[in-house]
Amino acid sequence: MAEPVVVASLPGVCRTILGNSGKGCMHWSRECTLRLEATCSVCHGRQWLLKLLGAVLVTLQALSAADAVPDPAQGVASSRPRVPGNQGVHSQREIRLRQAVERDPASFEANYRLGEFYVQMRKLKAGIPYLEKAHELNPAHYANGYDLALAYFETGDLLRARRQIQGMLGQRDNPELHNLLGDVEEKSGDPVRATQQYQLAAQREPSERNIFDWGNELLLHGAFEDAEKVLSVGIERHPNSSRLHIGLGIAFYSRGFYDDAARVLCRASDLEPLDPRPYLFLGKMFDISLSRAGEVKARLRRFVQSHPRDAMAHYYYAMSLWKGERTPKGEGDKREVEGHLKQATALDPAMVEAHLHLGNFYAEEDKLQQAIFEYRRAIRLKPDLASAHYRLAQTYRRSGDMLRAQQELELYGRLHARDTAEDAKK
Repeated sequence: MAEPVVVASLPGVCRTILGNSGKGCMHWSRECTLRLEATCSVCHGRQWLLKLLGAVLVTLQALSAADAVPDPAQGVASSRPRVPGNQGVHSQREIRLRQAVERDPASFEANYRLGEFYVQMRKLKAGIPYLEKAHELNPAHYANGYDLALAYFETGDLLRARRQIQGMLGQRDNPELHNLLGDVEEKSGDPVRATQQYQLAAQREPSERNIFDWGNELLLHGAFEDAEKVLSVGIERHPNSSRLHIGLGIAFYSRGFYDDAARVLCRASDLEPLDPRPYLFLGKMFDISLSRAGEVKARLRRFVQSHPRDAMAHYYYAMSLWKGERTPKGEGDKREVEGHLKQATALDPAMVEAHLHLGNFYAEEDKLQQAIFEYRRAIRLKPDLASAHYRLAQTYRRSGDMLRAQQELELYGRLHARDTAEDAKK
């Protein structure tokens, strides 16, 4: 029986993560990666997986910037994350601001400042009534109007967010407003209108962020050729943007241009050597671009050196050493592969892929009992991992344990049939 090509089921995972498309959610990137990794069984036949993983992670890159909220002093958007500091100081300030509103409920300034305070503290629902009152008192004030639209968006009130932005666009055609409206349309499930708004924002102001958001939207919905064009132009304007290079790498990969994908992703990692995200893509490409395999391996070596406590760094580097250049491996190379795979499992004992491939490594080395041990660990972590049952069956057979081999093969058959049936429904 040929080794299986397992196609995992990811739509539910991706809907969960992509549904969280509010600003400031970069902490989802690591969780997203781990959850997607856990659903993929083997590296064969994984082109569709990398497309999807790329779309998710490149989306999450857009969230790494601090929230774009207008600066009240300037009337334009600026980076303004949650205000740190002593909780008692914030409570005293809140009391003073509330008292100011109570003294003069019709004061634009008092309502605006209290609303802004709640925005800065990420208490958006508490701030919305005061921003609304301020907008009623002074509808031409851009910073307050933008904050109100953003608060509606981030609290999920997309109808009011759209209405607020469209009203502001009627007074002032602003790229920032088009970009935010693109976010609203994307979250509303209308990718065509979202793309149109991101395009308008980028055409009016070809900033790195606006071009990225336009290209990213095209990537998300499979318009890879258009995304390649947009992101290539973006890199001409912003040659030092790591995330534009990542997006272009995904576009190239999705179109089958693997060498180009590896080239631009290597460039992305060079631009931000300490950022783990470019390496996460390169780690998926260790064996699909032979002409760039050496370059990919060098970057993954740097990933290990800069992130020695990262299990994925060790795992990806091990795989690039083992499978990347497809040349015979000496004993030193083999020991290095084994060492990094073992380090990955030590740093993250729940990393199914590391256990699975460590088992594969031992099976290739005829260390059958060690292979069986790793396959069984992988199965304990993910009992429905069909490929691990298949590999374990083959290893039992080689070790002469035909009864267990047959049991595992039957388990594999049931799981494989189930996975095939589920895939057929999608």
